[in-house]
Amino acid sequence: MTDLKSEKPPLTETIFAPAVWLMARLTYVYKSTLLFVIVAILLFGTVYLYIDRLESDIIQSEKKMRGIRINEMLVDLLLKAERFRGQGYLCLQGACKIRNTMKLREELDQQFAGIDAMVSSESYHDDIAPLMEAALEKMHLAMQAAVIKDPELYFSRMSSLLEDVLHMMDKVNIHSILLQDKDAKTFLRIQIAFDKLPRITLLVDELRGLGSGVLQDGTVDAATYGHILDVTGALEISWAHLVLRMQELTAADEVMQNSTEAIIKSLRTYDNWIQRDVVERQMQSDPQRFFDKGSELILRQKTLFDLIIPQLNSDIHQRVRSAKKIKNLVMDLLLLSSALWLY
Repeated sequence: MTDLKSEKPPLTETIFAPAVWLMARLTYVYKSTLLFVIVAILLFGTVYLYIDRLESDIIQSEKKMRGIRINEMLVDLLLKAERFRGQGYLCLQGACKIRNTMKLREELDQQFAGIDAMVSSESYHDDIAPLMEAALEKMHLAMQAAVIKDPELYFSRMSSLLEDVLHMMDKVNIHSILLQDKDAKTFLRIQIAFDKLPRITLLVDELRGLGSGVLQDGTVDAATYGHILDVTGALEISWAHLVLRMQELTAADEVMQNSTEAIIKSLRTYDNWIQRDVVERQMQSDPQRFFDKGSELILRQKTLFDLIIPQLNSDIHQRVRSAKKIKNLVMDLLLLSSALWLY
């Protein structure tokens, strides 16, 4: 019986029919040349996309390097400003000399100017500038509160200034794509250095200032007492989160392990002082000594920061160098291939 269904050619033959028709009519030399040109176009296109990707990685890494540098300056500003807040608050309570605080004010002005000069060349300057202006205005208002000898108003305005500095760091993190790093350890270092440590530093400083003021007065009102309890709880939670992240970084780094353990020991000692002198209201410590112990804890955190930053810079610099080296090698191979093809 005859099959009434007509046999259809395979789909591949239908699609490639024009190419088959063309190749069947070309000589061997033309066939070879055409295939070579097609392969060369595909190869050059792939290489171009690869170089473009390398160039993009280099630009992003260099943006991160600039962001790290700006954040380093912001951390320095944060440390000076928190000391300005704590020292000034203690001075207004009558426990120190005001000239020490005025020296810190001059350092703050210099720090603000340096950050503004650094950020001015970045595309996100307009996003940072309002926060910078607001922080400077709050410092001016804090000094007005110091003139009228109102420690609570001074402390409140300086706290608002410190929040602005943290917001500036958040902006730099976003615009410099620092918190989008794909390398797990680099991401952890960025998160610890520019997010966790600064916030813990502010909590310690707040306890340092409030606790010193309470010890200077010899008494504590209900509102201040409740606020100290809230800050102490927030510090314990933040520190627990930080320790978990530090454990992932310090497994093979003895120096960082020792630094982390020293901070933990110092933090526990300071927490015991807070519990005894403020929470339990025993008021045994000298206000200046209590303040200095808080400063010691903050300096230990700065030591940890100083350990992380060089490693972070090294990671990013190595990434840029590797990308540039590969890019130059690919470009050399591309030029060599082009010369051979033309020959």
